[in-house]
Amino acid sequence: MQAGFKADQVQVTGRYNDYSRISDESDRKEHVFHFCPECGSQVFYTEPEEADLIVVSVGSFADPSFPPPTESGYDSRRHPWVQLPDSIQRRAELWEPVRPLYDAGKHAEAAEMGRQLLEAHPNVAYLLYNVACCESLAGQNAEALQHLSRAIDMWPGCRGMAKGDSDFDPIRGEPAFEELMRRDPAAVAAVQELEPGLWHWQAPHPDWEASEPWDREVSSYAIDDGERLLLFDPLGLPSELEQLADEREVAIVLTAPWHERDAENLVERFGAPVFTPLPDTREDLLEKFDFEAPEGWTSSDLAWLMSEKAGEARPYAAGDRLEVGVQAFRGWCRNDLVLWVEGQRAVIAGDTLADFGRGIEINTRWLRGGVTREQVAEGLRPLLELPVERVLPAHGAPTDRDALVSALS
Repeated sequence: MQAGFKADQVQVTGRYNDYSRISDESDRKEHVFHFCPECGSQVFYTEPEEADLIVVSVGSFADPSFPPPTESGYDSRRHPWVQLPDSIQRRAELWEPVRPLYDAGKHAEAAEMGRQLLEAHPNVAYLLYNVACCESLAGQNAEALQHLSRAIDMWPGCRGMAKGDSDFDPIRGEPAFEELMRRDPAAVAAVQELEPGLWHWQAPHPDWEASEPWDREVSSYAIDDGERLLLFDPLGLPSELEQLADEREVAIVLTAPWHERDAENLVERFGAPVFTPLPDTREDLLEKFDFEAPEGWTSSDLAWLMSEKAGEARPYAAGDRLEVGVQAFRGWCRNDLVLWVEGQRAVIAGDTLADFGRGIEINTRWLRGGVTREQVAEGLRPLLELPVERVLPAHGAPTDRDALVSALS
């Protein structure tokens, strides 16, 4: 239960920790939740795009006389055993009138009602996506593909959802669906050969939103060892490396499964194996977010590789030494890793070490599950015993050993 206030009505004092996430609503706003660093209780949250808003958890007041709520949001997600007074205004979600038809398997009728809603709300991504689901199940392939395409244009995250959504199984084999699932190759913004056989380039991330804390231009790296061309967290492929990729055995190395970026396109083109930490499981969600997913749940990250076998997956974990000359160190969690590449005396980092405008540092913004900055730093300090010369972050520009020393101090 929450109470919203204008910023000038609230005074915030004391220490708190932050957790930021992007809303699952179509506006994709960033919400920053602020927690007590001692007990972990959420105290209040803010929205960077709404600077005048502070929302406080009512339980934080410890006041049984606090006024009752006046409205209920996300009412469709309320457990039926939670009863609300009739005086509370409930926000009806657009899809609620359609849901009974969908649940009853009346997909053609659900699609028709959904299209009527789209006439009044043509620019709502989740509505377009849901209508496409119903049309797919109803055998209305052309309409489903059209609405799914519009949903992806509006929010590219719909592409990843559709890859693992069984509602699209009836059209999954359609060439037009397969084309929608392919991400257009990223336009490489800049490329630099840092030394012979080591390249860095940047490209705009297609799923970037203005509310993201990281820059739209993200970094990728390539290493040529004379036999193999290793691509690290690749987004796009510079033209300077196109011919070399045709001449070498190509392998892709991901620092985290959610850094798949252009991996699928590159696997399809070069038949490259993908060295990757395993995607999140139900246990990971419980550990990181204290959220209990259904039994057997697995993240949709790399579903095309892990479930659909559309390439060769070579899973690895912290402590492993890969056959491609890479040693893996645990980052902030088991599947966000920091890599040591001895041949180039380089450290390659995903999200654990990142530069969000203040130089490379341990990214405390995304720490979860009670993990502290000091715990992460302690786990990575063995890197300082190695002859590190370069630090190559996926978020930020290449830097040097001194920056690593400072980040881990």
